[in-house]
Amino acid sequence: MRGYCLAAIGRELAQDEANGVSGRPVFFRAERLARRRREIFGGKPLSGDSADLIREAREIRDTEIKEWA
Repeated sequence: MRGYCLAAIGRELAQDEANGVSGRPVFFRAERLARRRREIFGGKPLSGDSADLIREAREIRDTEIKEWA
């Protein structure tokens, strides 16, 4: 599931960059958060629906993109 999510995020970022929107600031924050999560939870899977997490991340990203414009 993780690989699928990372691939989907990668495609979205590539599409954003092709449209002139850089996804790097969000990506770097996501990487920092992922490292922090590993430090805190030690690689244990988090509970909850991953689709909800993806939806929430997209909403945050879309809001940030609108603020950059």
